[in-house]
Amino acid sequence: MWSRFLLNFNIKKDEKVIPKGHYCYEPDYEKNKSKENTDITYYVKPCKYYKWFTENYKGCEYLGIIINDVCLDDQCKICDINID
Repeated sequence: MWSRFLLNFNIKKDEKVIPKGHYCYEPDYEKNKSKENTDITYYVKPCKYYKWFTENYKGCEYLGIIINDVCLDDQCKICDINID
């Protein structure tokens, strides 16, 4: 509840924890390296600001939004932080 309250006051959030690149996650290199050969799962570490509310609604706590957008279904970054 407090995180939603603080969003209204534009409290500065830590941009350093947002993954680099165009997605709201980064590969989990340790898990991917140590998995068994039969495991076809690709493990990732999601951004701490990426939120999954329902099957249709995801959000970005950094921006303070909850939307039904196909970009967030694929965890494409909508905040434009650390894109390079």
